[in-house]
Amino acid sequence: MSAGNGYVNIAWADPRFYGLPNIYANHSTDNGATWLTGPDEADVFCVRSTDGGATWQTPVTVNDDGTTYAQVLPWVAVKDNGLIDISYYHFRMSPLNMWAPAAELRMATSFDGASSFAPSFAVQDTVVTPATQWVGEYNGMAVLDSFVYTVFTDLEQTNNSDIFMDRTINPPGTEVRDETGERERPREFMLLQNYPNPFNQTTKIRFTLATPGFVTLNIYDLLGRKVRTLVSQRLSSGYKSVLWDGKNDCGEDVASGIYFYRIMTGDFSETKKLVLLK
Repeated sequence: MSAGNGYVNIAWADPRFYGLPNIYANHSTDNGATWLTGPDEADVFCVRSTDGGATWQTPVTVNDDGTTYAQVLPWVAVKDNGLIDISYYHFRMSPLNMWAPAAELRMATSFDGASSFAPSFAVQDTVVTPATQWVGEYNGMAVLDSFVYTVFTDLEQTNNSDIFMDRTINPPGTEVRDETGERERPREFMLLQNYPNPFNQTTKIRFTLATPGFVTLNIYDLLGRKVRTLVSQRLSSGYKSVLWDGKNDCGEDVASGIYFYRIMTGDFSETKKLVLLK
């Protein structure tokens, strides 16, 4: 236990699950008068800062389960194009043992800089019974090009505490091209009209950045729903461009129609209209 300035953190061993020793923890912010409670044992959250840690956004829930079982031991990987992958162990009812939850390694991806996460998917092929005591001992992840590599412990596949690796296709996002060359750096922020417009297969969106900073550029439909995140990363100043291929964040072709693209960086934001014809 540790305490100070009204905060109390406590951890203890509790053999409540099949008589096996597990570690539990709780937290109080009022000298122990109240403690964290809730129907869910544990969730995975992601918090982002765009100013070097001076301020932080509201925590965003990563896991998408509808149960009260725990999601624990997250691992995060951030790609250069702004995509964020988070893997974690997820407990759920197990076909291996209906009397107790089992765990599987799942992953969720954010296409908009951790403002939201796409539905999660299972990484490993089997579920692992908690009674094995091997769940969560190892979980690692690395991203390279268009693949994400995960390593995890899985006793069920070989009846031994072996470590497995899996490779999952990871959406590559879009490439931001720097077209500054030898030109003088721009003195103002601008979002230019896409070309061609209307377009059939791909269209180029150009913008200028007077200073470096974190940039988001999203595509929206007529109802204001986000269709695609083209840019979600920190960029240097200069003349930039990015291509949109008429697909959404899931890699699916979107319907013909009117769409809007919006750029946001610092205090600057601007929106323009484009038309997709097929």
